[in-house]
Amino acid sequence: MDKKTIVKFIVYISLIAILFPVIINCLMFVNIFPVAGDEKTWISSLGTFWGAIIGGVVSGTLTLIGVKISVEGSFKGIRKTIEHQEKENFKENIGLKLNKLYSVKKVIYHLDRMLSSRSYGWNENNIKDDPKKIDEAIVKYIVPKFNELLEISSSVDWEFYNEIKVFVDKARKNIFSFEPDDLDELKGVVDKLTEVIEYEHENRLIEKFKKVSSI
Repeated sequence: MDKKTIVKFIVYISLIAILFPVIINCLMFVNIFPVAGDEKTWISSLGTFWGAIIGGVVSGTLTLIGVKISVEGSFKGIRKTIEHQEKENFKENIGLKLNKLYSVKKVIYHLDRMLSSRSYGWNENNIKDDPKKIDEAIVKYIVPKFNELLEISSSVDWEFYNEIKVFVDKARKNIFSFEPDDLDELKGVVDKLTEVIEYEHENRLIEKFKKVSSI
């Protein structure tokens, strides 16, 4: 119950407690309608009426407070249970998450090495080769792994998946052109991604595991 509702409730109860006796008083002394009893009866009835109103308000307020405290306590207990379960699940799955991250990292690192060798006119075995064959080898290696990268990264967490998805979207635009500028741009994207994986996402998971384990 919000503050506005509580204020309205108090105002309405107060109006009833004040106006009802005034109406009775008018009926007794203005003689609009015949009313049984005299002033003594009226005063006694008024005391009983106010006592009932005040008692009802106090009782209802205490009940409301009790229910509110009980509900808040239940929500806190449920929240603590859920948080604890999430922490336990994270600790149980951290090894799997890191293994998935390392699988993605291995693919990206290998692609980075192929692109680096390409800039020197070498194939992935560091042997001078025809540039067209080098580019074809890069395409043949990475294209079948796009969906695999997305699937594996989704098992880590949303932030890591989103990072890999951005990379895959950019790679798909550049990988089929065979234009030096486009593949050079892809090399820059891969270089940045390798750093982000190692120094941001990997460290983030490890630090989160340390934090959860210390609680």
